[in-house]
Amino acid sequence: MRNVLLLILVVLVLPMEAARFDCTLAPPAKSEQTRLVWDYADWLEHGEADRINAKLVAFARETSNQLLVIMVDTLCGLPASDLAFDIGQKWGIGQKGFSNGIVLLIKPNGPPGQRPIFIATGYGLEGPSPTSAPSK
Repeated sequence: MRNVLLLILVVLVLPMEAARFDCTLAPPAKSEQTRLVWDYADWLEHGEADRINAKLVAFARETSNQLLVIMVDTLCGLPASDLAFDIGQKWGIGQKGFSNGIVLLIKPNGPPGQRPIFIATGYGLEGPSPTSAPSK
């Protein structure tokens, strides 16, 4: 009986501890590719992702530039910069030929010093974006 309870506990708890972000970087299903906010770390409160997404979709319509905000629970063993650029490439953020996409990668969980934020900017936005401004 004790072994059965331990087995049930392991089966129920281990999946909760596993990373929710898919490190294969497979793009979302076609039906969800209009979403620009992805919270794999359960960081945003209920409804916040939808409100931010609505603003980002309106921004994309007005400017043709896409800004993807993605919160992950793992960096898949990569530096935050590599993961952010890989997501932008594989998910097709921005328009082809214009490279006008930005990926804002946030890893909000983990100990201090291990919760990076990285902004990956497409080549087409390097001039107009504040990330390309020299620091003073």
